[in-house]
Amino acid sequence: MPLLISLSALFGSAAVALIPIWLAAIFALVFGLGLLFFLVSAIRWFIQKKVKWGLAALGCLLCCLLALAPAVMAMFFGSMLAEDLDNFANELTLPENVVLLDPTSQPPHPSEPEWTDPDSFQAALIATLKTTGTSDASFLPSIPALGILHRDYPELLKWYLSASPAWWRHQMNGKELATRRWLLKGEWQTSNNGNFSSLHPHESQNYQTRTCIGLSGKTWRRGADPVPSGKELILPIKQRFRLKQSYVVWHEQGVTVEIMEQAETEERRMSKAAVRELQVEFEALLKDPTLESARALLPTGAIIRGEPSISLAGGYGRYTAVIRCNPGEPGNLYLKTYEITGEVPLSQSSLKQSSAELIGWSDEPDELFRASFDFTIYEGNWDQYYGARFEVWFTPEQGGSDRKLMESNWKIDGWSR
Repeated sequence: MPLLISLSALFGSAAVALIPIWLAAIFALVFGLGLLFFLVSAIRWFIQKKVKWGLAALGCLLCCLLALAPAVMAMFFGSMLAEDLDNFANELTLPENVVLLDPTSQPPHPSEPEWTDPDSFQAALIATLKTTGTSDASFLPSIPALGILHRDYPELLKWYLSASPAWWRHQMNGKELATRRWLLKGEWQTSNNGNFSSLHPHESQNYQTRTCIGLSGKTWRRGADPVPSGKELILPIKQRFRLKQSYVVWHEQGVTVEIMEQAETEERRMSKAAVRELQVEFEALLKDPTLESARALLPTGAIIRGEPSISLAGGYGRYTAVIRCNPGEPGNLYLKTYEITGEVPLSQSSLKQSSAELIGWSDEPDELFRASFDFTIYEGNWDQYYGARFEVWFTPEQGGSDRKLMESNWKIDGWSR
């Protein structure tokens, strides 16, 4: 009996990767019932003071549990050796007479600037780590310039956040958010969870932070209780692994600010720096709340001139896209992608969500605004190349039908799971 149950553990785990799920379930059921049988038997024999029989039952139970080690190894190597279930690209070939751009070598838009200037916001936050942190977790949640802009000049504020590559203006679960990007490796990078950490790049101290503005009054993080604006308080600090974590959320005249920080000390050095930098940024716009002033405050290269373009970089199913276009009105940008020969939609639900961005706009069609994001194409496997058409679509904020802005064809492969 112990041998049978142990073999059930071994082959049952391997079966998860190698045979149909119903047969794997039978092995797992036999194994589970066997463990229960020996456990109940051992308890019964000990109650009846038949120690030898009880020890024998415990020995059988231990043998079954020890069988889990090779079973796990069998499952691991079995899954590696099992035939890949994603056969999407097995029979696909690159289409003839279609020019396919290569994301591993295609240059960006010819007018795209080199982002060599440091991001002052990011630099200010990292600079605080060079100071000696204390155990004082006091914090003053206050960015009055942001609140006044949102109250008196809401459309100007939205345009500025949409046009600036330093901000990712997007919608998520009915919330309208503007999340701060960081300039890393010469690119304004978008983090899917909004977080940037000491891994981007590695610094002398470990940290993780997120700065987010809720334009619809709602926060990124669910269940966050807002604190009073303009009143100093002691932030509650929680231990997260080796770092001390805080979330602070407050309202500024209808707009919500959320700052998350994980750091090695309780003093919220990066959170304080974020507040200072945001006040400086929005105060500059508030001094002259005009479109001309907002354009002048944008990072150099935020708006370029030329033809609309899609730039792709990456491979192995993981890609970064930079879109340069001008929809001429406020609204939401997103991607649709199709395998060319069969017109099969690719990663439909995940792609629309990961590529969505509320982009800048103007009345001059040759002015191009910037959207950037990371995404994954799940169909296919590494090094199984096929042709894909990427389409840029736009949803007007004022209502109306979605419309296609442009398209281009690329040679891509999918993500191997």
